[in-house]
Amino acid sequence: MTVSTLTCRHGLRLGTALLSVLVLSQCAFNEYGELELLRPEPKPAPPTELVSNRSKTHFVYVNEAILNSMNPDTARIEIDLKKQRARLYDQNELVIETQISTGKQGHNTPPGQYSILEKTIDKKSNLYGKWVDAESGETIESDGDSRNIPDHPNPQFLGTPMPYWMRITPTGVGMHIGYVPNYPASHGCIRVPKVIQPTFFSKIEVGTPVTIVDGSVHTAKASDKPAEKKGEQPAIAPEQTEKKTVKLEASNQRFFRFGTPSI
Repeated sequence: MTVSTLTCRHGLRLGTALLSVLVLSQCAFNEYGELELLRPEPKPAPPTELVSNRSKTHFVYVNEAILNSMNPDTARIEIDLKKQRARLYDQNELVIETQISTGKQGHNTPPGQYSILEKTIDKKSNLYGKWVDAESGETIESDGDSRNIPDHPNPQFLGTPMPYWMRITPTGVGMHIGYVPNYPASHGCIRVPKVIQPTFFSKIEVGTPVTIVDGSVHTAKASDKPAEKKGEQPAIAPEQTEKKTVKLEASNQRFFRFGTPSI
């Protein structure tokens, strides 16, 4: 017998022994004394990270699997001021999470417990916009406030468009389509990307609960308490405009007349 043959047989026996050890290490005797292959314990799945699936310019996540079947009666909204996110839940199941832009310093969006008080697709602010010459249309002030009438012979106020408006407080804070940078930039409202606000709008109703949080405990002001029941209308806020004759855009005259502000 040659040396190479002995070496081959020795290697084969060693390999078989190692394989047997490996197999046995994966086995155990059951209650009947039979050898069984051990099944590895399943590893917990890593937490799922939400991925934007509706927009390339903003973070907008939609749970498409339950969006169409969600029940508006069990919907609730959460506004996270710290993370600049709005979330729509069907009970405790997340349906939508979107990037937003809330009130900048000095115009902070107020934390607290609220509810949706009004829904209007075509809405314009009666507080913020621009002042123009009523005849020529020339801009007098591009960043105007309806309460600060410019010294001009023929001023006209044009409110900033706020499509798909959802009023949250009687004092004028709401959600609507608007410019959404990566920081708080509004006068108090919650601006939402136009790619998702119409969907958000369609999935809630007047009376849907809204919670605005910033990471600490706050108590809402009495003037900002939500309606007690779905469909209940808020009390009219006090008049906040000066008694001075100016020309107003037709769509804003009704709001000035009753003194209900909309930021």
